Amino acid sequence: MYTVKQVAEITGISAYTLRFYDNKGLFPYVPRDENNIRLFAEDHLEWINMIHCFRETGMSLADIKRYLELCELGKSTAEERYHIILDQKEKAEQELVNMQKRIEMLQKKTHYYEELLADDGDFWNPTNCKAASLDDKQ
Repeated sequence: MYTVKQVAEITGISAYTLRFYDNKGLFPYVPRDENNIRLFAEDHLEWINMIHCFRETGMSLADIKRYLELCELGKSTAEERYHIILDQKEKAEQELVNMQKRIEMLQKKTHYYEELLADDGDFWNPTNCKAASLDDKQ
Protein backbone atom coordinates (compact mmCIF):
# COMPACT_ATOMS: atom_id res chain seq x y z
CA MET A 1 0.00 0.00 0.00
CA TYR A 2 1.19 3.50 -0.84
CA THR A 3 0.50 6.92 0.65
CA VAL A 4 -0.22 9.95 -1.52
CA LYS A 5 3.39 11.05 -1.14
CA GLN A 6 4.69 7.66 -2.28
CA VAL A 7 2.29 7.58 -5.23
CA ALA A 8 3.47 11.06 -6.19
CA GLU A 9 7.07 9.84 -6.17
CA ILE A 10 6.22 6.73 -8.19
CA THR A 11 4.03 8.42 -10.81
CA GLY A 12 5.56 11.89 -11.00
CA ILE A 13 2.12 13.40 -10.38
CA SER A 14 2.14 15.93 -7.57
CA ALA A 15 0.58 15.06 -4.22
CA TYR A 16 -1.56 18.19 -4.60
CA THR A 17 -2.94 16.89 -7.93
CA LEU A 18 -3.60 13.44 -6.48
CA ARG A 19 -5.53 14.96 -3.57
CA PHE A 20 -7.42 17.17 -6.00
CA TYR A 21 -8.41 14.13 -8.08
CA ASP A 22 -9.49 12.35 -4.91
CA ASN A 23 -11.58 15.33 -3.78
CA LYS A 24 -13.28 15.28 -7.20
CA GLY A 25 -14.32 11.68 -6.56
CA LEU A 26 -11.94 10.03 -9.01
CA PHE A 27 -10.60 7.52 -6.46
CA PRO A 28 -13.74 6.09 -4.91
CA TYR A 29 -12.15 2.73 -4.18
CA VAL A 30 -9.03 3.99 -2.46
CA PRO A 31 -9.42 3.11 1.21
CA ARG A 32 -8.24 5.18 4.14
CA ASP A 33 -6.59 3.95 7.30
CA GLU A 34 -7.63 4.74 10.88
CA ASN A 35 -5.85 8.11 10.57
CA ASN A 36 -7.81 8.97 7.40
CA ILE A 37 -4.70 8.57 5.22
CA ARG A 38 -5.36 7.32 1.69
CA LEU A 39 -3.75 3.96 0.98
CA PHE A 40 -3.27 3.16 -2.68
CA ALA A 41 -2.75 -0.41 -3.87
CA GLU A 42 -0.59 -1.37 -6.83
CA ASP A 43 -3.62 -1.69 -9.11
CA HIS A 44 -4.69 1.89 -8.26
CA LEU A 45 -1.53 3.15 -9.93
CA GLU A 46 -2.74 2.17 -13.39
CA TRP A 47 -6.02 4.03 -12.83
CA ILE A 48 -4.07 7.08 -11.59
CA ASN A 49 -1.86 7.03 -14.67
CA MET A 50 -4.90 6.68 -16.89
CA ILE A 51 -6.62 9.66 -15.24
CA HIS A 52 -3.46 11.69 -15.66
CA CYS A 53 -3.26 10.67 -19.34
CA PHE A 54 -6.88 11.70 -19.84
CA ARG A 55 -6.20 15.08 -18.23
CA GLU A 56 -2.99 15.60 -20.22
CA THR A 57 -4.96 15.05 -23.43
CA GLY A 58 -7.56 17.59 -22.37
CA MET A 59 -10.37 15.41 -21.02
CA SER A 60 -12.50 17.25 -18.49
CA LEU A 61 -12.87 16.04 -14.92
CA ALA A 62 -16.59 15.62 -15.55
CA ASP A 63 -15.89 13.31 -18.50
CA ILE A 64 -13.38 11.31 -16.47
CA LYS A 65 -15.95 10.99 -13.69
CA ARG A 66 -18.53 9.82 -16.26
CA TYR A 67 -16.06 7.25 -17.57
CA LEU A 68 -15.53 5.98 -14.01
CA GLU A 69 -19.28 5.74 -13.48
CA LEU A 70 -19.59 3.72 -16.69
CA CYS A 71 -16.79 1.42 -15.54
CA GLU A 72 -18.71 0.80 -12.33
CA LEU A 73 -21.73 -0.31 -14.36
CA GLY A 74 -19.73 -3.08 -16.00
CA LYS A 75 -19.45 -4.59 -19.44
CA SER A 76 -22.83 -3.31 -20.59
CA THR A 77 -21.20 0.14 -20.93
CA ALA A 78 -18.13 -1.08 -22.84
CA GLU A 79 -19.25 0.41 -26.16
CA GLU A 80 -19.87 3.84 -24.63
CA ARG A 81 -16.50 3.70 -22.86
CA TYR A 82 -14.87 2.66 -26.12
CA HIS A 83 -16.29 5.74 -27.84
CA ILE A 84 -15.12 8.01 -25.02
CA ILE A 85 -11.59 6.67 -25.40
CA LEU A 86 -11.77 6.78 -29.20
CA ASP A 87 -12.95 10.42 -29.15
CA GLN A 88 -10.17 11.38 -26.74
CA LYS A 89 -7.60 9.58 -28.90
CA GLU A 90 -8.79 11.51 -31.95
CA LYS A 91 -8.51 14.79 -30.05
CA ALA A 92 -4.98 13.89 -28.97
CA GLU A 93 -4.05 12.97 -32.55
CA GLN A 94 -5.38 16.33 -33.79
CA GLU A 95 -3.38 18.11 -31.10
CA LEU A 96 -0.32 16.19 -32.26
CA VAL A 97 -0.92 17.45 -35.83
CA ASN A 98 -1.30 20.99 -34.50
CA MET A 99 1.86 20.65 -32.43
CA GLN A 100 3.76 19.37 -35.47
CA LYS A 101 2.70 22.52 -37.36
CA ARG A 102 4.01 24.65 -34.50
CA ILE A 103 7.28 22.74 -34.50
CA GLU A 104 7.62 23.25 -38.26
CA MET A 105 7.14 27.00 -37.80
CA LEU A 106 9.77 27.02 -35.07
CA GLN A 107 12.11 25.05 -37.34
CA LYS A 108 11.67 27.67 -40.06
CA LYS A 109 12.38 30.45 -37.59
CA THR A 110 15.39 28.56 -36.20
CA HIS A 111 16.74 28.15 -39.72
CA TYR A 112 16.10 31.83 -40.42
CA TYR A 113 18.01 32.91 -37.33
CA GLU A 114 20.87 30.57 -38.12
CA GLU A 115 21.17 32.30 -41.51
CA LEU A 116 20.69 35.72 -39.95
CA LEU A 117 23.49 35.13 -37.50
CA ALA A 118 25.72 34.12 -40.41
CA ASP A 119 24.69 37.20 -42.48
CA ASP A 120 23.88 40.91 -42.01
CA GLY A 121 20.24 40.97 -43.23
CA ASP A 122 17.14 40.81 -41.03
CA PHE A 123 14.47 40.40 -43.70
CA TRP A 124 11.72 38.91 -41.54
CA ASN A 125 11.84 41.55 -38.81
CA PRO A 126 8.45 43.29 -38.87
CA THR A 127 10.08 46.65 -38.17
CA ASN A 128 11.90 46.35 -41.48
CA CYS A 129 8.58 45.92 -43.27
CA LYS A 130 7.29 49.11 -41.67
CA ALA A 131 10.47 50.97 -42.52
CA ALA A 132 10.37 49.71 -46.09
CA SER A 133 6.79 50.89 -46.57
CA LEU A 134 7.67 54.33 -45.15
CA ASP A 135 10.67 54.58 -47.47
CA ASP A 136 8.44 53.76 -50.45
CA LYS A 137 6.08 56.63 -49.59
CA GLN A 138 8.85 59.21 -49.40
